[in-house]
Formats: sequence, structure tokens, C-alpha cells
Amino acid sequence: MPSTEPPSLESIGTCGGDWSAYEEHLRKIFSREAVRPSLKLGHELVKCSDQRFWHCISEGPDEADRRINLCRAERIRWIPWIIRNAHRHPEIVRSEGEAAGTLALCFHNEYTVALQRRQRGLSVLTAYCER
Repeated sequence: MPSTEPPSLESIGTCGGDWSAYEEHLRKIFSREAVRPSLKLGHELVKCSDQRFWHCISEGPDEADRRINLCRAERIRWIPWIIRNAHRHPEIVRSEGEAAGTLALCFHNEYTVALQRRQRGLSVLTAYCER
């Protein structure tokens, strides 16, 4: 049975508004819930590296000058939840991504996890809010 609701948001308020503490809190969650465990999308293995962390909580066209996006940051726990529930949750839409070899998992037209096809499964590219 799929988990019907995504995990609660991780607000900066949980760290008293302290950006450094918040970033470290998010990094620990990302490492513990997305990087270390074996994530699977159906029967396909999904890898997630620590290097994707900043991309999943920030935005901007210039990789050297990305800015924090609180909508993305608050939803850091949604990445593994969407991957684990994509094949069985009615509100997670799976589609081919805009770039060749990519796959998009969109929850409720609100949040998307972008994956890249690799020789041995998939890897997380980024995640972003649709609004």
C-alpha cells in the first residue's frame, strides 16, 4: 500500500531561522534518506549522490550562481518518497523528461523529481517545485 501523503515539510523554522543550521539539517536528511538507502523505482535501482544536494535545494540557470529555493528545500524528504511511491501512487505522474534519457516524476502538479537513465538504473538529477 503506498504512503498516500508526502512527508511533512522541513521548514527553516525548525532550526530557529538559522540558515547554516538549516542547510546542515537538510544535508543530513538528504544523505540519510536519499543517498545512503537503496532507492528503487519499481524494479530499477535509483542512485543519488551527495553532489546533487545543492541542485535539489537551489535554482538558477548558471550553475556557479544558484540561489536557495525554500520551496525545494522544504520538500527535501519528498525526493525518496516520490521515487518509492511512483509506480503505485495515483497522483504521481511518470513521463519522459524534456532532455533525452531523462524521466520526470511529478506529484500532484506541484513537485517534480528528474531522473537520468544510466547503464545500471537511474540517478537523481534534481527536484523542483512547479509553481
